[in-house]
Amino acid sequence: MYGSEREHRASNPDVWRAYEEAERRASSQRGDGPGIARFKLESNGPWIVVAEEVDEALSAYARSSASVRADAEADEVWASWIAWLRRASLGFEVN
Repeated sequence: MYGSEREHRASNPDVWRAYEEAERRASSQRGDGPGIARFKLESNGPWIVVAEEVDEALSAYARSSASVRADAEADEVWASWIAWLRRASLGFEVN
């Protein structure tokens, strides 16, 4: 038996590397359509939202009508979310 996770990782690096790669692939799965999959924002992760998903979400927002964007920007929560997405252009992790 191993005394710690560190010892287990040190004695089984290939197993841990494979586990971490599989976990990253599972965390990076995409939804059915463009943008950020709703399940990534409504559940406990870990989920990885990649740059492409952020770009698609911001592009969809930009294509919205002026009245839809004005309504969203009048809502402090939505305005903050859009501003945050613009800063998170490389992607982010949901935990």
